[in-house]
Amino acid sequence: MKIINRSLLTSLALSLSSLAFAQQPVWNTVVKNPVSFARYAVPLDGGGTLVFLSASNFVRLDGQGNTVTQGQVALTFNVMNAISDGAGGAYLVGIEAQGAIGGPTLGGLDAVVTRVNANGQEIWSKRIGGSETDIGRGILLDGGELVIAGSTASPDFGVPSGSFYFSDGFLARLDPTDGSVLWVTRDNTGLERTSYWDVVRTLQGDWLLTGTTEDYLGCISPVIARYTSGGSLLSLENQFFYYSFGDIAVNGSGYVAVVNPHSGKVNCVGFDASGIAQFHVDLHSSNDSTAFSVVSVSPDLFVMGGWAIEQTSQGPVEVRSLRAFDSAGTVLWDLQIPDPTGANGHVHDLAVDRDGGLFACGRTSFDPSMPGGPKDAWVGYIAIDRLGVPGCAAQPNSTGVAASTLAVGSDVRADNRVILGTSSLPIGQFGFYLASTTSGLVSGPGGSQGDLCLGGSIGSFNRAGEVQLSGSDGLFSLVLDLRDIPTPSGSVSATAGQTWNFQSWYRDRNPGATSNFSSSVLVTLN
Repeated sequence: MKIINRSLLTSLALSLSSLAFAQQPVWNTVVKNPVSFARYAVPLDGGGTLVFLSASNFVRLDGQGNTVTQGQVALTFNVMNAISDGAGGAYLVGIEAQGAIGGPTLGGLDAVVTRVNANGQEIWSKRIGGSETDIGRGILLDGGELVIAGSTASPDFGVPSGSFYFSDGFLARLDPTDGSVLWVTRDNTGLERTSYWDVVRTLQGDWLLTGTTEDYLGCISPVIARYTSGGSLLSLENQFFYYSFGDIAVNGSGYVAVVNPHSGKVNCVGFDASGIAQFHVDLHSSNDSTAFSVVSVSPDLFVMGGWAIEQTSQGPVEVRSLRAFDSAGTVLWDLQIPDPTGANGHVHDLAVDRDGGLFACGRTSFDPSMPGGPKDAWVGYIAIDRLGVPGCAAQPNSTGVAASTLAVGSDVRADNRVILGTSSLPIGQFGFYLASTTSGLVSGPGGSQGDLCLGGSIGSFNRAGEVQLSGSDGLFSLVLDLRDIPTPSGSVSATAGQTWNFQSWYRDRNPGATSNFSSSVLVTLN
């Protein structure tokens, strides 16, 4: 789970019924690396992402998925989670036992918090724990407060003092400037083992943690714990129906979604603001699916990711999967993402960037013929946020409603990341997009039943590979290359400061052969 800018949660008003066209990656890439497993993605403020692989290996990718640099933070440091530091770098939390980072060991396996810059270079590291094993797993930066969550077997770490069970869950608040511990508290419930896995902040300002408990008979069950902002335990509830809880996300409406990372079990559970389970959502129609990550993208949009097993004529196939759903548990869209080699794999982590898009990372399927290892790291970017402002409206088509064009991605010209999508189209009809820097309004041009919303010099995306065919869902879309916008006199490169008008033209039968136009959208590039 990754921290989400709260202004994003309150400002995005997504038209979810029109977002199905965003079910494609802007880019996705395979990273050849001997460690082969992309575990956590951290969006960078300047565009691109810093991806942490197994151990503390990392790769930095630019906004198009190209490798900028790669390396390793420390040989024996195992990163368990990573988030943006809000200043162009990242905070990492994990475990280390050799004293290779953050100073000498405290007594065994220690929790370690590290801050790195955008190139993965260590700024500072801090060991957290006591004389026995301490594991850091969850990390969150919210409102300038940095907290970590995990488990501790150290009798001399955390409060209340004098309490010790085989393993307690702990929550610690740190100084985000240097990692100094401000306070630590542990659950002290009397259970033999408690481990916290992730942490979010509720709209009420409390800390909400997920994890597992194990009693003296070895029975494991998931747990949700709530602490005050100052670290006092308010509640710790077992959810016996499930197996364990991992990633957690809270949306702008106060609803909480929690991943159950075990194949064949309920993949995600939704709770209302009072903590009562309201819905279950599985990642895939297959009974054999596993969800690893869940994020909140807008006030009423969750997305979870993982993998599923689909039975095909060639046998079982591992499918890299995303599923979006709302606060009622209604599934909004699904996405399966093969990588550029045609292979599949799984999603291990999701992260929301500054534009409201998703970075996803994980690995490829097992393939001993692939260079770099039988399983390679995989990273992709999916744009699901809206850009620009509406232009002129459209006339109804044969479906009885008007087609609507939206833009998603980034309005930063250097990112070159804009997707156009049109919904409510008649099924099985050809069409293409139009572009101009000038707005206009011409009713029924050439006998069309629609209105042309563009003026001036109008370019047509009707070159090879650009003509669209609407599917059974009444959608089509196009990933733009802002360096190659068509005009009547040839292609041009869009520049920062320009406002581009986009609209789609399409064929229709209403009732005879005719054509129509969608609504238009105006995107100003920065």
